[in-house]
Amino acid sequence: MHPLQNTIVRRAIAADESAQHAWCARWIERGLAAYEALVRDEPGPFSVGDSLTMADLFLVPQLENALRFGADVRAFGRIRSIYDACLATPAAQATHPRVAAATAASERTR
Repeated sequence: MHPLQNTIVRRAIAADESAQHAWCARWIERGLAAYEALVRDEPGPFSVGDSLTMADLFLVPQLENALRFGADVRAFGRIRSIYDACLATPAAQATHPRVAAATAASERTR
């Protein structure tokens, strides 16, 4: 899903930003639907059980992009649950882009 969201690809699809967002949302929804089918019946709070894995680390930014591009994520309850579990970890809280941006802004003013 990710390479389809890169700026150069979006601009090749359309000049209009809303058309770009619609195109990205379509492919993000398709990818998330496939992932949802893979993890739907997996036990535990994460993609493959009780431990955070690379699958989860790659999923979080994809869901962030889904929200950014206006994808309809209502049908992906298991993915949303995994996303929430990931964001509840101390590592995610410390490295979330909003935290990183605030930290960088704070450091620039020193």
